[in-house]
Amino acid sequence: MVTQLLLMWLLPASAVAKWPFTVYSTNEGLAQSVVYTLFQDSRGYLWIGTQAGVSRFDGRIFVNYSTDDGLSHNVVRDVVEDASGTLFFATERGICRYDGRQFHPVLDRDGNGPQEVRCLAIDKQGVLWGGSYQQGLFYFKDNRFVFVETPDYTSGVVRALHLSENGRLWVGFYGDGLGYYENNQWHSLAHLRNNYNETVRDIFENEDGSILFGTNYGAYLYKDNTIQEYLVGDRPLRTACTDIERDRQGNMWFGTSRRGAVRLSGDSTENFSIEEGMPTDGVQCILVDHEGNTWFGTYGGGVCRLGTTRFRNYTTQNGFPYPNVNAIFQDRSGAIWLGTNGGGITKLENGTFTLYDEKDGLVDDKILCLNQDHEGRIWIGTLRGISIYDKGQFSPIREQDGLPHNTVYCIEPSQDGNIYIATLEGLGIWNKGQIVALNSVNGFPHNRIEVVADYPERASLLVGTARGLVYFKDGLVERILTAHDGLLDDFINDIYVQSANRIWVATPRGLCLVENDRITTYSTIDGLSAPICYAMVEGEPNVLWVGTNNGLNRFRNGQFTAFSFRDGLASNEINPRAAIKDQAGNLWFGTPNGVTVFRNLEKSPTLTPPYINLNSVTVLGQERNLDQLSRLASNENYLEFNFTGISFVQSNNLLYAYKLEGMDPDWIQTTHQNASYAALPPGTYTFKVKARNGDGVWSTYTAEVPIEIIPPFYKSLWFFGLVLAAVLGILWARWHAFKLQARALEAKVRERTHELARSNAELERLALRDQLTQTNNRHYLDLIMETEYANLKRTFFDSQESATNRKETLGFIMFDLDYFKMINDAYTHAVGDKVLRAITHMIRPMVRESDVLVRWGGEEFLILLRSVYPEKIGELSERLRLKVESTRIPVDLEQPVQLTISLGYCHFPTDWNPNEYYWTDIVHLADLALYQAKRRGRNQTVGFMPTPEILERLDEVKRSGDSVSGLESSFIFLQKPSAYTR
Repeated sequence: MVTQLLLMWLLPASAVAKWPFTVYSTNEGLAQSVVYTLFQDSRGYLWIGTQAGVSRFDGRIFVNYSTDDGLSHNVVRDVVEDASGTLFFATERGICRYDGRQFHPVLDRDGNGPQEVRCLAIDKQGVLWGGSYQQGLFYFKDNRFVFVETPDYTSGVVRALHLSENGRLWVGFYGDGLGYYENNQWHSLAHLRNNYNETVRDIFENEDGSILFGTNYGAYLYKDNTIQEYLVGDRPLRTACTDIERDRQGNMWFGTSRRGAVRLSGDSTENFSIEEGMPTDGVQCILVDHEGNTWFGTYGGGVCRLGTTRFRNYTTQNGFPYPNVNAIFQDRSGAIWLGTNGGGITKLENGTFTLYDEKDGLVDDKILCLNQDHEGRIWIGTLRGISIYDKGQFSPIREQDGLPHNTVYCIEPSQDGNIYIATLEGLGIWNKGQIVALNSVNGFPHNRIEVVADYPERASLLVGTARGLVYFKDGLVERILTAHDGLLDDFINDIYVQSANRIWVATPRGLCLVENDRITTYSTIDGLSAPICYAMVEGEPNVLWVGTNNGLNRFRNGQFTAFSFRDGLASNEINPRAAIKDQAGNLWFGTPNGVTVFRNLEKSPTLTPPYINLNSVTVLGQERNLDQLSRLASNENYLEFNFTGISFVQSNNLLYAYKLEGMDPDWIQTTHQNASYAALPPGTYTFKVKARNGDGVWSTYTAEVPIEIIPPFYKSLWFFGLVLAAVLGILWARWHAFKLQARALEAKVRERTHELARSNAELERLALRDQLTQTNNRHYLDLIMETEYANLKRTFFDSQESATNRKETLGFIMFDLDYFKMINDAYTHAVGDKVLRAITHMIRPMVRESDVLVRWGGEEFLILLRSVYPEKIGELSERLRLKVESTRIPVDLEQPVQLTISLGYCHFPTDWNPNEYYWTDIVHLADLALYQAKRRGRNQTVGFMPTPEILERLDEVKRSGDSVSGLESSFIFLQKPSAYTR
């Protein structure tokens, strides 16, 4: 039975689609869910005042501050910023300021200040004004608070403030309406009150100087010495109006306590409440940020951001009949057909949804594909065959009719008049009611056919199979492309023919572009949000949209921009081949949670550059203020910089470029938020960093800090004079010693005997230390491990404690410098020695004093970790790898050396039966893990966690050399990060 649902549709009018809100609450790190105020400072940070302190947000991370951090009180009502960048916070116990590092109470000379501060404003002279619940209007000047006498017509309780351009201070009272303070005098609007005599919650000034103000009973307008109720659209609000703002498009926003937010655009209004995606209907404050995003602070629902309105979603939450949309198609009349995974077909035409399912004649409610033939009939591919919809009737095609298999993935009408059908067991060619079935017997590399694309420029067909891309012409397989030819994977999920010479292929491992005989590949390293590519469609010319299992990607001008559910998608996963461009130019994407529509022809928002902030610099592991870097000692030459770019749209797509002028010849690009430099020589430097957002726009300014490392003392003039004096003193002392030699013979013998004992001790120490890197050598490890093993066995194995409570073990980390021979060959062994010393200097501070760093041989090192939790060994190994990868080592060459290391680790004991193996066996297993890291491409961390069965085969494993046959289950492969810029 056909079911019809009448709905107001998204295009061109807005209706049932949910708005793309991104909600942040305590689960995401917000201090508390009751939000009183929102403010964006001059550095780009968003400040959120709550009942439990204030949160600072950079688009990714919340940093929360409370009374423990210096706030006067945890209830924060308002935030303002002065010309110097100092922030002021209105709290229940007065005002406090934040200078970028610490909070300080704002008090007068006697240590006093106002209480229950509700609102703040700063005038052009830098004077701080405030409104208090108890003490009325006040200002802070010359380190003292001045309280303005309350006018006769009010109780003096101030709820809202607004400073006009002309210096007039508008004041909203609690229960007593609106007035203003100018030239040290109050001006009453009592004679204009009429019916608005209520609490004023917010004050907004229009460009013409008129004043809009929100009260507990709605919004009012003061203009030409009259006050009248303000109509939002064609009706008054008639509910508490909490905030009024104007966005970058000129729309007016009204926050309400019970109806969410209302947007006034011209004469039309739109409501934003729980039904449209807000977390709650109680809106307490509104902010439009530097990128044009609209933020809402709510009562109990945290804060939410309205993303780009170019995305609209249709899900079961707003009336869409069935969530999982597998197929989308627009017929010639303009109707949109949506095939679902279990709910049949939903047809949208003239604002009406018409539902078709098995009761209406469909062969199956699980729809996989949709298309229209040359005669106007709709072909529907399902899990159980094909249904053809013609003139209101469905007719089936199944295996008994010649179909290769009932599971149909794709249906493609071709210019040759045939209809090509991709199925689980081959390709079906339908011609005038007859079906010819082709499969691997006819030359196809696999029977499973996923997708078919007409290739009219070459009068042929492109067929995507489970084993490669097939060029099919005149009934014959003409050519096959596979991973052997350069594709990322043999399994083809989708094909998009952009032109005669440009074919895009979606695979489970990324995107491939076939241009004539050249294949270009794109993966997560190139910016894709996920490797599994499912669907493709072209938006604007030469702009490709790619749906993946983790977001939607726009490929434009060689750059990927990723969109997720935070940007307005119904789901992060796009279903296979569920993407079309409709006749109006809008893009439709099917997801497991409904359908997302991107309004492609709507004017794009202005591209806004991100903010960039240089947060901190650490010197030898200790954080320094940025103004403390003008002069650093020669040994304070290990620096790490931390920086943050701020863009609330696609905040995870930020790219950074940094350089240390005086060291780096070019900008270095990275997605990380830090940069490290080791063993910097004396000199003057300037560190610079900038950020690029997901739209490819760079920050308009560069954050930078000057640095000077002064030369060591032994290169100064005073040191030369000191050395000369010391030499003369030594000569005199030697002459004097020679003169007194006879008398001091006995003392000399005693002294030489003492020196001999000291020399023997030094020789013993040198025998246990590597002379190049000043680390311990293997002989030292052999000596201490006898004691370590005995202690471990006594306290660990011989203990009566339950084995399940034994946590801490000995850990072994083997690491090797990748391609170190190339450094020796390219720059000489002297340079290689400097690199080895620099690496050990870098690694040593990252391990505990109780741990032992050993040069195992050549460029290979071993770290012995005492009393360590097994899960911490891999974490330390990965930190060592990342630190070496991100550090540039100066070695007196034109450019610093940058290299990577491969690591393998294991812990000892690995089970509770120590009598079957010795600690050297575990070192061998760590070495096997290191060998695996190198086999997998180097710059990786691999752990070896052997099972009891592996330990029983320990002798066999040791005899196998580097072979890992049968050991795969014991390896732990830590994910390799994105490639860095050399």
